[in-house]
Amino acid sequence: MKSNIVYKLGVLYGLICWFQIIGHAQTPTWAEDIAPIFYNKCTQCHHNGGIAPFSLVDYTTAVAYKNIIKYDVENGIMPPWPPDTNYTRFIHERVLSSSEVQKIVDWVNNGTPQGNLANAPAPPTYTNVYQLTGTPDIEVKIPLHTSQATTSDEYVCFSIPLNNPVLRYVKAVEIVPGNPAIVHHVIVTADTSSSKPNVPTTYTNCFNVMGQFGLAGYDPGAGAVVLPSIYPAKFGIPLYPNCNIVFQLHYPKGSIGQVDSTKVRLFLYPLNETNIREVYTAPLLQNWNLNIPDGAIQTYTNECPGSGIFANCKFFVPITVLSAHPHQHLIGKSIVNYAVSPSYSDTIKLIRITNWDFDWQGYYFFKKPVIVPANYKWIGVHTYDNTSSNPNNPNNPPQTMIAGYQTTDEMFFDSFMFALYQPGDENINLDSLMTVSVQQFTKSERTTTYQMILFPNPANEKLNIFTYPPINEKTKILIKDINGRKVHEIEVVNAKLELDLSAFQDGFYFIEWKSNCNQILSREKVIIQKN
Repeated sequence: MKSNIVYKLGVLYGLICWFQIIGHAQTPTWAEDIAPIFYNKCTQCHHNGGIAPFSLVDYTTAVAYKNIIKYDVENGIMPPWPPDTNYTRFIHERVLSSSEVQKIVDWVNNGTPQGNLANAPAPPTYTNVYQLTGTPDIEVKIPLHTSQATTSDEYVCFSIPLNNPVLRYVKAVEIVPGNPAIVHHVIVTADTSSSKPNVPTTYTNCFNVMGQFGLAGYDPGAGAVVLPSIYPAKFGIPLYPNCNIVFQLHYPKGSIGQVDSTKVRLFLYPLNETNIREVYTAPLLQNWNLNIPDGAIQTYTNECPGSGIFANCKFFVPITVLSAHPHQHLIGKSIVNYAVSPSYSDTIKLIRITNWDFDWQGYYFFKKPVIVPANYKWIGVHTYDNTSSNPNNPNNPPQTMIAGYQTTDEMFFDSFMFALYQPGDENINLDSLMTVSVQQFTKSERTTTYQMILFPNPANEKLNIFTYPPINEKTKILIKDINGRKVHEIEVVNAKLELDLSAFQDGFYFIEWKSNCNQILSREKVIIQKN
């Protein structure tokens, strides 16, 4: 009898220990679960000196804001990502999966455990000076300008001769506001016209932007633009010889007396680079006849010019669309852009924003280029809420709103980055190619000679592995679990690899890239998360 009791007590004790182990394993920790999410989705803004009010780079600071974090992720407030992912998908989406949200909620509810910091990813570093840390080939700055915006907004243009002797192609652009507090937006173009000035020139009341080739734009929340620059997607914006760089700047009313010195940083392809495809940026969908009565909710579609290469909102050749950049002002509620076939039997989805937020705008690059066939009609639909229940309405009580350039006017102005279609464009993986392209501009932050680039991370079905600089010789990649045990080894003979993850369990892994002499060239962490 006594031995039976002892046996049962032993079993019970074992079960208790087992449940404790399982319970502990299921409790998310900062090191293994939460830091990877924050580093991938949040710290671009939430770092010391960033635009967000607190940092999420280190454990101690994150814990101090645990309740705010929990509330914002549960209610979809953070991270901000305007495009509807049920409509189209874009690269670098700041979107949390349901399992990521649950991990964060469970982490807070269970006392925000730290875990083993040795298993945490290396924290990202931010300079708070430039988004692209490389050295630009060309940097152009406007003359020091003092805002004259008193009771209305100011639009001013600066045309600055570049004196570039030969054709070059831009592969990355960053606009840096000199005074972010007063720079509402910036549009930068290249002017090749015969009427461009030969000396730096300033134009006041400048509402129509000069220049034939769009380079980039800046809006609240927008980032630098990096084009895919690796075959088969080697795209560039042309800088024709002896062009002028033109800035259009918008300063809001009340900013009078404040000084700005905005600049643009241009990163170019090498002079002898070949097979570069020209890419263009243009506001294809516009409507300047908005008239929204006070108290009304109204929907408008784009107007279509009857002539030109985009007559009736159609191209006569197929177009490869790389990115979308929709724009409206404060009372905008939703935007949808798409293209339809001549018979209206086929619809090409471009972008949909169901809850417009003026403070978060950007160039949204598709995961794969969207191909719009010839003679498809491009359509934009904007809805505006000019009621007192709209908390973003600049007027109380509401007043009739029309299309205009003031922040308190409205706009319908949707731009796209695109190129002429080539067979095979629909198969280009922009997600992977642009990830590698971006790495070219962060080399100064690397601490090792070689960099291993993993994407996506967290990974689901496939893991792409690139080495930078490329090493085209036989090496090997080892995959180890969280306890350091080798679970997979692959010999590679070039600088990139696509790894099938079907045989891997969800979890945290270390990826080691080794030479034939067993020297570790690079070591990175990855999360495999299939659900």
